[in-house]
Amino acid sequence: MRAKKLSAVGLAAIGVVAVLSISGCQAPSTNDGDVGKERLVVNVPTAPTTLDPAAGCSMYYDTAIGSNVYSSLTRFGTREAPGGFQEMDPSVVEPYIAESWVISDDGTEYTFQLRDDVTFPSGEPLNAEAVKYSFDRLLTMGMCGAYPAEDGSPGIIQDITVDDEYSLTITLEKPSANMLAAWTSTPMIVDPSVVEENGGYAEGEINEWMASNVAGVGPFLLDSYRPNERAVLVRNPDFPLQPETDEIVINFVSSPATLLLQAQNGTADVTLGLAKQAANSLEDDSKLTVVASESTLALQIGLNNERAPFDNAKFREALSLAIPYEEVLKSVAYGYGTPYYGPIQPAMPFFNAELSAPREYDIEKAKQLIAESGVTVPVDMELVITQGQASDKQLAAVAQSEWAQLGVNVSVKELSAPDYTTATQGHTVDAYIRLTGPAGADPGYYLAYDMVCGVSFNLSGICVEGADELLAQARMASDDETRQKLYDEITTLWTAQSPKITVFGDQYVAVLSADVTDYEYSNSLRMSNWAKK
Repeated sequence: MRAKKLSAVGLAAIGVVAVLSISGCQAPSTNDGDVGKERLVVNVPTAPTTLDPAAGCSMYYDTAIGSNVYSSLTRFGTREAPGGFQEMDPSVVEPYIAESWVISDDGTEYTFQLRDDVTFPSGEPLNAEAVKYSFDRLLTMGMCGAYPAEDGSPGIIQDITVDDEYSLTITLEKPSANMLAAWTSTPMIVDPSVVEENGGYAEGEINEWMASNVAGVGPFLLDSYRPNERAVLVRNPDFPLQPETDEIVINFVSSPATLLLQAQNGTADVTLGLAKQAANSLEDDSKLTVVASESTLALQIGLNNERAPFDNAKFREALSLAIPYEEVLKSVAYGYGTPYYGPIQPAMPFFNAELSAPREYDIEKAKQLIAESGVTVPVDMELVITQGQASDKQLAAVAQSEWAQLGVNVSVKELSAPDYTTATQGHTVDAYIRLTGPAGADPGYYLAYDMVCGVSFNLSGICVEGADELLAQARMASDDETRQKLYDEITTLWTAQSPKITVFGDQYVAVLSADVTDYEYSNSLRMSNWAKK
């Protein structure tokens, strides 16, 4: 049975098995009478690389534990979704640890009033000093967590002032309309006393203790953690916002066959990260519900705009018209995708469906554009993909076959994940296939690294005349009507240049057992609203 959900962001997964205690965790819950009354088993395919929210880079799996045992200033709201479930609403930012805030008229000062009823497991209060410390730690370390904390504008946070025990003011260099949304996920607020007792922090250095321990507070406590095997979360009885479940067992199941089997036999209550083909095979199982949610990810073919012949807009457009999108959506995504063409994914605010209509397969027009481009064929090119990614390999084979009709001879090269990262970030490849998208559900944050001229993370070397200036205006604009107009202009300019090929917007799939009554899709894998019978 399938429940279709459209919009939001995120993904994750979790699994089953007996719970083994282990050292290196938060103080276990003292509410033993409640723990175990309701246990939710979640299976995911990938373990977090770290538990330190300042160092985690993965949008999904590095946050699967952190978002449930730490807290942030704000959080996204929720909305009803098809199938009777909930999903994150990226257009609504709600109070979390900050119960209210005031923004200055010029948009550069944010004064927060914090809740006064949140206490760390150590007994120390979560107060303004703790929030300031968390920001200072994050920005000083300068790792993956720092970039989203400043909404993709390094240096934008100029000062953080503690006004009183439960009030602080954050001063920005310039206005940025998305800051409240950025602070839904970072920084996760840490207990200064615990961090200092266990190594503190320093610029560019990883805190090894924080990589496998928790120094925060949230709706759950980390009861036990066995890296690459499982984590057990238990209800935090002292947190003011109580979760729906007493205990969550998160299993890291790397075997696709085991992940599928445990979804089928009911060992797992929630299964995340199944391959699209595997999820599709469960659609007719009456004991299961397959929930597909729009994410900010998209499967794309990146083209190196900095080298010939990919610096030719007509040549790029020709390649984009020689992809049979409907066939790919069926054979690669098994229907779990949304066709579109443009710089902004369908799940994001300010996406304009009319301006981002998917491109139609038209091999004859593609041949005409090749002729008009002035590019001499045949062209020999290399398309790189990551080893072990079946969907990327399928798409590469399709591109290889179709583009041959245009006189473009594609050599597909599979690279290990580290070599793939080195090659793409070094801008040394002709083209690449990548499932990509931002951690933040905001086009400004995404385009700041995916489109702005000269940014190293802009892997395709995209540089669209006039678009950077419009993006700067959109990120500073305070009203949605103005922002929509500016993003529409960017979309129009971008699509006219065909800088890359957006194959489809990805839908993240969760498989729920019949016992699951409440499930909420979010980019941070917030599980406090998940429950079973």
